[in-house]
Amino acid sequence: MPVFSDLSYDNLVVKNGTEAIVEYANYDKMSKEEFNLKYQALIIYCKQDTWAMVEILNALRGLVKDLSKNNENVVLFT
Repeated sequence: MPVFSDLSYDNLVVKNGTEAIVEYANYDKMSKEEFNLKYQALIIYCKQDTWAMVEILNALRGLVKDLSKNNENVVLFT
């Protein structure tokens, strides 16, 4: 997500949505230990992914605000 922030998924166990879906779909095939590890990894991924959406929204709001200051035709959504 370098366009809007310095957030990175590189240091996470689950690095993207596809991996998240696959891990979730395989819950019933995991040992208790593996389940616990993947469950925590998914929680961490989902927290970061949700925060990434907040960062994108804030960046887009900032762009719209800048455009509206310059008297550009902008439709504001809140």
